[in-house]
Amino acid sequence: MSVIPCSVNLFQDRQHLTKALLGSQQKSREIGGQHFVSISQSVTAVDPLQVLALFATPEQHYFYLENPMKGQSIAAFGCVISNQTYQQTYQQTNKKHNSLDRFQESQEFIQFCQQNTTYIGDIGDIENSISNNSIDKSIQKKNGMIFLCGFSFFAEQESASHPFNAANIFLPQWQIHRQFNQCFLVANLAITTLSNIDKIVDRLIQEFHEITGCFAPKYHYYSPQKSLDQPLDRTLAISANPNLVITPSHQQNHQFQTAKQNIQNHQFQLAVQNALTSIAQKKFQKIVLAQTREIMAIQPFSVINTLRNLRHKYPDCYTFALSNGAGYTFLGASPERLLSINHRSLVTDALAGSAPRYQDLDQDQQSATELLANKKERNEHQTVVDFLDRTLIDLGLQTQKSATPKILKLSNIQHLWTPITAQLHHLHQPIHPLEILKKLHPTPAVAGTPREIVSTEIQRYEQFNRGLYAAPIGWVDAWGNSEFIVGIRSCLIHGYHAQLYAGAGIVAGSDPEKELAEIELKFQPLLNALA
Repeated sequence: MSVIPCSVNLFQDRQHLTKALLGSQQKSREIGGQHFVSISQSVTAVDPLQVLALFATPEQHYFYLENPMKGQSIAAFGCVISNQTYQQTYQQTNKKHNSLDRFQESQEFIQFCQQNTTYIGDIGDIENSISNNSIDKSIQKKNGMIFLCGFSFFAEQESASHPFNAANIFLPQWQIHRQFNQCFLVANLAITTLSNIDKIVDRLIQEFHEITGCFAPKYHYYSPQKSLDQPLDRTLAISANPNLVITPSHQQNHQFQTAKQNIQNHQFQLAVQNALTSIAQKKFQKIVLAQTREIMAIQPFSVINTLRNLRHKYPDCYTFALSNGAGYTFLGASPERLLSINHRSLVTDALAGSAPRYQDLDQDQQSATELLANKKERNEHQTVVDFLDRTLIDLGLQTQKSATPKILKLSNIQHLWTPITAQLHHLHQPIHPLEILKKLHPTPAVAGTPREIVSTEIQRYEQFNRGLYAAPIGWVDAWGNSEFIVGIRSCLIHGYHAQLYAGAGIVAGSDPEKELAEIELKFQPLLNALA
C-alpha cells in the first residue's frame, strides 16, 4: 500500500491524472496482476443519498449508511471487485483457502486489495488539518477506499437460492462520505497492463463532473415515475434536472397486500410456547424468535424514497441499504451499533429490553421507569452486556461501561441501552475489525443463550431464511476504522415484493401474545416508511 498526497484536483487536471494512472500501470507490470487505485477529492457538501438516487441502478452493487443525529452518511455504488470474484481466482492457486471461515476469507480479500493499492488525493492535507484541530477528527482517513460488507445471520446460508451470500464484500467504483459539512468523493479502480489509460481518464473526468453537477445549493424537486428498481434514464436526469432531488412518494399510498398473516401469527405463538417448554427443561436460557411479513404493492417499491422516509422518521437510528447487484436490496433503520472503531477507539452497544413510547410525556416517562424496574427486561439486558464485555476482554481489551443501563428513546419504542467502550492502542498485536466482528456476532440480543445451542434451535423453530436479518452490515477501511450495525428493523425489497423482519427475545416468563405484540410494534417503522 502506498499513499500519495496530492494538492490538486486530479479530476480537473488531465495531465496529473494520466501520470498517476500510468504509474499504477507500471506497478501492475511489476506484480504481474491488477493494481488498485483510490483517488479522493474534497467536494462541496451534498446529501449522499441524493447521489445514490441519481447514479445507482438495480444492476449495480450499492450501499448506504447514515446516522442523521451524528451527521454521518456514506453512499457507494458500482463494483471494482467483490469477494466472490476474488475467491474464484484465489481458490485455483491456494488450497489453504478452503480451511478459512467467511470472516477470515473476507479479511484476506480486503488485505489483498489494500496491499495492492495506491491512495492518491487529499489524505495528507486532511492529516495536517487534523493536527491543527481545524476539522472533526472522525473524518481522518475516511476519505480513502472502503469495503462494503454484509454478512448473513448464519455462517452457511440456508438456501442456495437466497439473493445474498454468507459474506458479501465489494469495493465500490464511487463512494461519497459526509460528516456534517465535510464531504469527500472517492473513485476506486483496477489497473492492469492492458488498461487503456486515456479511456479511463476520460471516463473518470466525465463521471466526476456528472456527480458533482448535482451539488448545487438549490434543488429542483421531482416526483419520480420510476423507483430505483426502475431507474430514471441517467442522461435525461442529468441534462433535464441537473440539481435533481427525488422527493418521497409515500404520499402516493401504495395499496399493500399481506399474505397469510393469521397463519404466521399462529405459527409464531406456537413456536414461543415450544421455546418456553425447552427453557423450562433447561435446554437454553433465552432464544430470539423472528417473524416475517410478506408485502405486495401495486407498483414497484422505491428504495430511495423508503430510505428518505426512514431517516426522516427515525433520525436516531442507522438508516442502511445493501444491494446485491441483481435487483434485491436489504434495507432498514437499525438502532443497534454492533461495532464502531475510530482512531483505535472501539464502541459496541448492548441493546436489549424494550417498552412502548407514548405521546403523553408523563405516560412515556412512566413507561421508561417501569422498563428500568422490570426484572425480566433487566436480566435480558444484562445477559447482552455480560456477553459483549466478556468477548472483548477475551480479545485482550480493557472495557468501560456504566453500571446501570440508560434509556434509548426511538420514535415508537424505547430500549435499555449500555454502550461499551475499549481502546485498541495497547494491544501488542493489531487486530482486524473482522476478527472482532466474528467474535461478537451473533449477540444474545439477536440469538439468545447459549449461543451455539440456540443458533441451531432458531433454524428449527423459524419457517423462513433469515438471510441478512439481524446480521452485521457495514464497512471497513485500510486504517482499521470500521462501522457495523445489526440488520434489524429491516426488510428485503425486490420489485413489487417486500419481506419485513422483526424478532423478540423469549425467556422464562415470556407471554406469547405480548411477544407477538412486540413484533407488531417493531414492524411499524418499515410499514410506515415503505414507498
